[in-house]
Order: sequence, then C-alpha cells, then structure tokens
Amino acid sequence: MDVSVGDVVFVVYVVYSSGDSFGTSTGNGDIVCVYKDAEKAVECMRTVEKCQNSYSITLLNNDDEPFTYGNPAAGYFESLTSCEIQTLVVEE
Repeated sequence: MDVSVGDVVFVVYVVYSSGDSFGTSTGNGDIVCVYKDAEKAVECMRTVEKCQNSYSITLLNNDDEPFTYGNPAAGYFESLTSCEIQTLVVEE
C-alpha cells in the first residue's frame, strides 16, 4: 500500500487477554491491517468480531485480495476484549 505524507489511514487492531494456568495477561494488542478506505476497515473489524474464536480469519486487503490473519485472541485462555479502528494521518 502506497501512502504519502498527509494521507489518512485506518488501523484495525485487536485488544485481547491471554494467559495460562498460572496467570492472566490483559491489554495485549495486535494490528490486524491498515487501510486507506474507511469502509474496508469497518468490514475488517466486523469480520474479526464475528470470527473472534477462529484461529485464522480470512480478510481482504486494500486491493481486495484475501489474506489470512492469525488471530492471537483465539485460544483456550485467550479472549477478545475489543476490535477497534484508529484513524491516523501519515507524517514524515
């Protein structure tokens, strides 16, 4: 994805908890994808929320090509806290 200074991008990311038999880790984060189109970002977010218990999720990138996202929020001890979109302006 080509971006220039001043472009607006939409970062889709997840916040999740994880752990094991000995403890829990909360507030973990992972970037899912960065989009130039807000509608594509919203579609990605909704797909992640819908498939939150899947270990791998098929999503579309900026060019509408499928890619597989390895979901860190899926697992026995893992749980999706939220999937969100952050709007950013590209700077130097």
